[in-house]
Amino acid sequence: MNQDALFFHPQPDPAALRETHELQRIEVSHDRALSFGLLKPRAMAVAMPSTFEPEARGVPEPLAAFGLPPSLTGPRLGVSGHTLEWEVDPLEWLRWLAAKSGWRVALAKTHVCRGGPRYELAALRETGGEVVVRRTIAVRSGPRLVRCDASAPHRVWSQWHDPLWFALDSFHLGHPSRGPVEELVVRGGPLVGFAMPGSWDARGDGSEEAMSWALQPVRDVQRGATIQLWASALAHAPSAEHRRAAMWRELTDTHATPGAVLAAQRPGFETLVPGWLGQWQTSIRTQSGDGVVVVAQREHEGVAIDYRLTAPAAGTDHLDWMRATRALDIVISTSQPGPLQ
Repeated sequence: MNQDALFFHPQPDPAALRETHELQRIEVSHDRALSFGLLKPRAMAVAMPSTFEPEARGVPEPLAAFGLPPSLTGPRLGVSGHTLEWEVDPLEWLRWLAAKSGWRVALAKTHVCRGGPRYELAALRETGGEVVVRRTIAVRSGPRLVRCDASAPHRVWSQWHDPLWFALDSFHLGHPSRGPVEELVVRGGPLVGFAMPGSWDARGDGSEEAMSWALQPVRDVQRGATIQLWASALAHAPSAEHRRAAMWRELTDTHATPGAVLAAQRPGFETLVPGWLGQWQTSIRTQSGDGVVVVAQREHEGVAIDYRLTAPAAGTDHLDWMRATRALDIVISTSQPGPLQ
């Protein structure tokens, strides 16, 4: 199937949209942070749970369903909330849940928006001899990941693609919470301070000219992951290229076999993290299994800061990967020269 034809971003015609859709706002009384709004196709009816049952962590709490009356079958929209147990990369969490349920992921993308990141996932699955297409937009609200899923049988997907996308694109939270999933713990020394999720431990040493830290998750670990941070006075540090080359060489010294190194585009970091130099990634093969190494670098206010993440490859011990890549983002985005206050 042509995925570009299945999943694209049509531009709405405001006049036509007023005829085909209507704004639907739903207040969730037991948790205002879950309240949401969207442009609902006028042909669809809405159903909501009649009772509230506290959800288990990681289990979706249904908030509303939209579909064609009377049975709401066929093309539909569903809104649900998940309480996350750890700080994880939300897009990787969505990908993991989809793969566990037998969906073949066709598209996964993070959209950097003024109100915060929006996570888009598209997938297909054969059910009862029929291919079903699903597209998701999710947003964070404190420890929750709130998602809107649009789905339809493949035979009618082209007919419903645009109306469903306009609903997904308009999906928003009414009262989003800005809190973290886990309490953040502050660490640091003379050259740099940073924060990390509370389920991680950090050990470090050094002086006013150079210091290093090693971070590891300490609860609910599968194979494990490590984030290393080095900070040095820029006046005495080798160039960024030399520091990066040294980090790659160290991999072979630990009997890891690295693959091709790829540069990653991080528009959010490029614009928001002072002194951002870039991020690079490679796969590795070790005796304990396949892994991923991510290197990032900054130079700011006279301090050179290098980060290196080593984690199991995505799709293997996936929980470790999800937690590690999110922890790296937190460490990078909160680290600053000098002790973190």
